Amino acid sequence: MCAEQDPIVCHRAILICPHLESAGLEVYHFRKNDNLEVDQDLANRVLKQHNLYRISTKNKSHVKQLSLFDKQSTQTMGK
Repeated sequence: MCAEQDPIVCHRAILICPHLESAGLEVYHFRKNDNLEVDQDLANRVLKQHNLYRISTKNKSHVKQLSLFDKQSTQTMGK
C-alpha cells in the first residue's frame, strides 16, 4: 500500500489500513526489497519500536499487545 521504503513511516498505514481490515480486506505493505509485509506484522513492529507492550494484570508473565487507537491510560514495560 505504501511507496515509502518502510511503511512504518506511512500515514496510510495508520489512518486507512484499520478501516480496510475492519471491512474484511487483507492489507499488505510493500517493503523496499519488494517483499510484502502483512499489516499486523507492521503494527507489531510499531509497538515494539515504541515499547508499547503492557503486562496483563491477570497473568504477569503474559505481555499484551496494545492497540494503536486505545484511548485508555496504559502501563508500559521498561526497556
